[in-house]
Amino acid sequence: FYEIAPQIAPLEFCAPFVGNAGFSLACALSDEVIMCGMDCGFVRGFAKHASGSIYGDERAEIPADCFKVEGNCKDIEVFSNAIFSLSKESFTLAIAHYAPKSVHNLSFGAKIKGAIFTPNLTLKSRTKREKLPHFFVGESQVDLAKISLKDSALNFIDELTNALNCEIS
Repeated sequence: FYEIAPQIAPLEFCAPFVGNAGFSLACALSDEVIMCGMDCGFVRGFAKHASGSIYGDERAEIPADCFKVEGNCKDIEVFSNAIFSLSKESFTLAIAHYAPKSVHNLSFGAKIKGAIFTPNLTLKSRTKREKLPHFFVGESQVDLAKISLKDSALNFIDELTNALNCEIS
């Protein structure tokens, strides 16, 4: 992808979760990034995933391999484990490396250096069910041709599609 987007090739700090990859891409392409649902651990009293997610009903349990970490709110206990701690550090490194002007973290989870905890940020309300039809044709194909994008973004998408369009065994 170097020819298409040399400023972000290679894209760094994309592990260990897909959220880290998306965040790194957002940091590389924008001056302002909003993090939502990136708790980097377990918040006491809450299930790991949002209600109505594909993960189903979850209990609010803290796994045995967790340790307490500094959270965004003083009155909420947050716990992490090795993989979530790695994710948090990856976010911190991405913020320092890509240096967006601001990173707003809406999550009540672990404190991420360089991100500003912004729990009351007001966004236009939309449900997942409203937005999904804009991205899917059938059940699994993304139809980005309907979205108005700059030529460079369309070229990037074509290259990504070609790179991913291969048989894996």
